Amino acid sequence: MKVRPRFVVLAGVLLVLALGVATSRVAAEHPDAALGGGDLAESIIQVGAAVAAAAAGLRMALDRGLAACGMLLALTGLAILLAQLPAQDSGSASLFTAALVGAQLAPFLAGSAALACPVVPVRRPDWAIIAVSLAVAVVIRGLLSAAVFDPQAAGCFTCPANLVEVRSDPGLYAALGQWGLVLTIVAGVGLAARAGWRLARAPRILRLIYAPIVVGGMAAALLAVAAAVHTLPLPTPEIDPALRTLWLAMCCCVAVMAGDVAAGRLRAGWLAGKVSQAVLAALPDPESLRRALADSIDDPDLALVFLRDDGTVVDADGVQVSGADHELAVIRVTRADSAVAEIRYRADLAGASHQLMAAVRAGGLAIEHVAAGARLRAELADLARSRQRIVELGDAERQRLERDLHDGAQQRLIALQMLLQMASSAASPPLNASYTTARKAVGAALEELRDLAHGIYPAALADGGLRTGLVTLAETSPVPLVIDGPGPGRTPAAVEAAAYRLVADAVRIAGQAASPETITVTIGGSADRLCVRLSAAGLDQAAGEQIVAGARDRIVALDGSVTLATTHAKTTIETAIPCGS
Repeated sequence: MKVRPRFVVLAGVLLVLALGVATSRVAAEHPDAALGGGDLAESIIQVGAAVAAAAAGLRMALDRGLAACGMLLALTGLAILLAQLPAQDSGSASLFTAALVGAQLAPFLAGSAALACPVVPVRRPDWAIIAVSLAVAVVIRGLLSAAVFDPQAAGCFTCPANLVEVRSDPGLYAALGQWGLVLTIVAGVGLAARAGWRLARAPRILRLIYAPIVVGGMAAALLAVAAAVHTLPLPTPEIDPALRTLWLAMCCCVAVMAGDVAAGRLRAGWLAGKVSQAVLAALPDPESLRRALADSIDDPDLALVFLRDDGTVVDADGVQVSGADHELAVIRVTRADSAVAEIRYRADLAGASHQLMAAVRAGGLAIEHVAAGARLRAELADLARSRQRIVELGDAERQRLERDLHDGAQQRLIALQMLLQMASSAASPPLNASYTTARKAVGAALEELRDLAHGIYPAALADGGLRTGLVTLAETSPVPLVIDGPGPGRTPAAVEAAAYRLVADAVRIAGQAASPETITVTIGGSADRLCVRLSAAGLDQAAGEQIVAGARDRIVALDGSVTLATTHAKTTIETAIPCGS
């Protein structure tokens, strides 16, 4: 059974609150022996900081990118309660021993949480500093010191038993205490310096988000340094007003750290509301949506891409894009177990991913809307490419058929015609007349075959290009056909064929008119676009529409355009076809 995150946080808060109430009662009964004092205000500061740290830390720990920082902050809350407890008056050997070992942990845990905060990626040196700092608190000032500490020998006859005592050695205990204070100074300064250096190198958005956590942890570590400096010259460590003030100030720093987590949640909710308002106002265009998501994490280069059913990734225009670079962090948006979109952003901003996730949740409807549009554009582009391939394959097949007829049947008829001519010259007069008749029939069949092959795919068009093909068409045209303009040179075969078919259809339809007039074809354009302008005075609106209807599908399949303009004087048809592959 899956446990909801809020229940985990609530259970942790209630547990820490219950422990805080118990430790506050003991501290109130023995205020002089309690590090933070025992009056109501002092207890509120300590228990409030402990509960806030536990709640904030557990909430952060549920986010994979913030887990380390969150666990350290949550443990800080428990360590505060250990330090609040008057150990000698706890009445329990277990609590007494736990206080001996862990009473020094809180500032080191807070400083470690600041160092583990993902303002920049946490490196091995950072983990090493954290490990050394916690070792100073737990091992040197905790376990080793407790192992040689005998409460009765030290004069505390009401203290519970020390469960980790190995042997009593007051001299070694005092030496470990002095060295522990020195190492506390070194470790505290190291934590604060490293955390401050990392914060200075962080992106601006992460500094804005996590500055209170990092600065609060740095302050807690430096307050521990100040307490060590204050205690170091004392012959016997004791709780005095200065030490108590430093401890309560450290608790306030932890409360500030926890407060920043709550503020971050509120900030993320505000951003989510802002995105929701934009969605409700009007479904945004892809760029506005991308910009809104980018603003939530302060990454102007954030990319919003969309996944298709075949696994390919396209941008908002439906153009296929490559996979995510290894230097980018990726958030995948899903709906009903199906991937809808990917959000790619700078990996060094992963620490602010919770803000981006809040914006994504708020803009889910807009993301789905834009994703559907991107996939539709990609499918339309696929359809256009498919139509273009069909046109190109059709033209290639026509050209192959024309070549087969020219090189096969046409050559055989020519050979047969020559054989009949040779036989006719050597035959008797009666047979000569029969051979002549047969030769004329073969000649007529050959002429019809040439016309058929020319109609399938003109050889002049394939060999010489559009202008040559149109000049050849003009030689057999039933209406006067004038070819003007140099043209852009050779273009793809499918483009030339589409323009040729437009002119050929115009010639055919114009030849059916009662009084056909001259058709003028102007060829222009550039290296990447072929433009053809056809003008005819003898064509009416209906004839022009018939010509355009026959050519439009082929031209549009090549991503071209064709327009018709008819006046009383003439009909003009213009087409422009891209020449790119």
